[in-house]
Amino acid sequence: MKETKPDWYGIAKGGLDDASFNEQMKQEVTRRTQESQPIQRKFKKWAGWATAIVLCVVLLFLVMPTPSNDQPVIPAGTLTPIPNDIPTPLPTPTETIQPPETTMPIAEEQIKLSYEDPEGSLATLGVYPAEVNRIEATQIDKSSIIVKRVVEVDELGKYVIYIKKEDETQLYAGLEIPTDGPNSGSTNKIYEIGTAGELTYLNEIAITKSYLFGEFHLRIYGVCGANCVTNNWIHFEEALPGVPISDFRLETHAQEVDIDEDGTPEVIATVASTIGRVLIYKKVDSEIKFVDLNIVLKAELPNTVLYDNNSRIFKAIYEDNRIFSYQYKKGEDTLILVNDSQVEIDQDQLFIGMDYDGTSSIKLQVEGTLVPAEWFKDPFRDFGLYLPDSIKTVKFEDGYEYESKKGSGIIQLMEADESSLPYLRKEKDLISYSEYLGTEFWGDNQNIRYDYFQYETEQNNRTYISIRYNTADMEHLRPLLLAVIANVRYAKDN
Repeated sequence: MKETKPDWYGIAKGGLDDASFNEQMKQEVTRRTQESQPIQRKFKKWAGWATAIVLCVVLLFLVMPTPSNDQPVIPAGTLTPIPNDIPTPLPTPTETIQPPETTMPIAEEQIKLSYEDPEGSLATLGVYPAEVNRIEATQIDKSSIIVKRVVEVDELGKYVIYIKKEDETQLYAGLEIPTDGPNSGSTNKIYEIGTAGELTYLNEIAITKSYLFGEFHLRIYGVCGANCVTNNWIHFEEALPGVPISDFRLETHAQEVDIDEDGTPEVIATVASTIGRVLIYKKVDSEIKFVDLNIVLKAELPNTVLYDNNSRIFKAIYEDNRIFSYQYKKGEDTLILVNDSQVEIDQDQLFIGMDYDGTSSIKLQVEGTLVPAEWFKDPFRDFGLYLPDSIKTVKFEDGYEYESKKGSGIIQLMEADESSLPYLRKEKDLISYSEYLGTEFWGDNQNIRYDYFQYETEQNNRTYISIRYNTADMEHLRPLLLAVIANVRYAKDN
């Protein structure tokens, strides 16, 4: 509401000049002053608050330290943020630390071997090809399989090679079980032994006698692909008559070698992959154990280890082109460093290598003694021999044998077909002959020895020749047998 001002207000607004300040004016001024006091108190209240705020701000500025470039002290354990506007100092240049050079192994004169459990801690370092758990063959119906091949092993039974379904290629080996006694051919059950390669390699399967680890076994060998083979050694026990038992299987190439020359063959396994790996398996305290020569010789990837059965030398080949050659110490589980020059073999020729020229008699050189011998042409072969009086001929339906009249010596000529050869191992006493193929041992005490040779003419006419003798007669009998076969002659038209 608009208030009406008194008449004197207009006079006083421009100044009183000569007018007097009367009682009426005084009362009006007093009234207006009293009306304005609440507004003034409110203003004073806000002004007080503003003054207090200003004073607080001033006090804050007074107590704050003067800005400087020094970093404030941070309590221990406090994460300190780095302001974005502060440049990160460049690191002080230091010398580059080169990675340490790979220390190549030093050739040790002797290395003691420690054989380990194939399923022990070492097996965790790599995939090894052996299985040593015992598996007793189980019976299955013969009608449930498809037989692809039958292999007879002397008096040890008939072994069937089979698949389980028409569209499968996995081969298995089994032993036929006669139903009407041991001489019966009627069978409707087999013992299933295990896998035996792939169907493509059906004809490569071989079942041979073995004296691995000094015990009689049958070794079932199969091929499963390029550079892929299987070996399964089975034996029989009196407690389980007729039941094949397998306690050693090896899925790689293997040679049975008496590497420590104690009369008991071990297995030397060679694994070919990105590198050459050599493993030795032997029985230690009635348990099959092994040693990895790549680890022993510090020749793991990219290095390699190879085994030469002719010289019985283990070669460790390193990436810097060094080669260390080791040989197994006789009677000890120790490798001995040898120089290559010490193991190079200057091989001799055993066979004289002549075609038959019509000469009816010659004299054989037997340990410095001349022994007369007469020509005999083998009616079943394209070859003949000069036989002394101490060797007689024995005729069979499919060929001849030549037997010593004293002792157990036998000479046989065979077709040069590699599939007809048994599994052989090379013995030191004959490796000097270039024609020597290897040796097989028979008998409960491995005392019957067969040495195999290959004779080949310049026209590539070949024959395999074996000499058999008891190791007890070796000293006096083998020189005679070697002298006879050394003078074999090719005589196709004679």
